[in-house]
Amino acid sequence: MITDDGRIEHERHYPHPVERVWAALVDSDALARWLMPNDFVPTVGARFTFEAGPPRGTIDGQVVAVEPPHRMVWQWMLDGAATTVTITLRAVEGGTLLRLEHADVPDDPRPRFDGGWVEKFDALERVLKGEA
Repeated sequence: MITDDGRIEHERHYPHPVERVWAALVDSDALARWLMPNDFVPTVGARFTFEAGPPRGTIDGQVVAVEPPHRMVWQWMLDGAATTVTITLRAVEGGTLLRLEHADVPDDPRPRFDGGWVEKFDALERVLKGEA
């Protein structure tokens, strides 16, 4: 959902332990299966790229924070603007609650990114189930 101040926020429950969900967030191969092809390394300060395909192309990013297995923050460059993606994981009864906040997304692509995260979280579920 898009908040009144323009942030994209989503929560999703996965019936898997935090450590398993975390692994799918920080392993480059797993990340490629649910998010985008990448050269990601989960190290603070590391620069990486996501290959988003047409029309967006390459998304340049940098790791801002890594707090295994509960929190990661990335900076993505979108249309010349620095955006911040924060993902937190919390153990809950029956699995893990993933919370995402994507802040500072420019107005034009914001609705596409909002819907895109929903699709990506569906793909993450397939990866966690071993289907992708």
